[in-house]
Amino acid sequence: MFTNIIEPLRDLAEQNRDLIGFVVIGLGNGILGITKWGLDAATPLLQQFFSEYPPGHY
Repeated sequence: MFTNIIEPLRDLAEQNRDLIGFVVIGLGNGILGITKWGLDAATPLLQQFFSEYPPGHY
């Protein structure tokens, strides 16, 4: 059904395997970096929030 679409994409992927790998790894590293930055920025706020409401004390 999708053979006429998949075959050219497969050929393109095989020809550009290194570039696709570089882009995927770069995007993954970027997302991890942004996530780490966000967690680092949120840590003081989270620590303050959880220190005000200790577990078991409502």
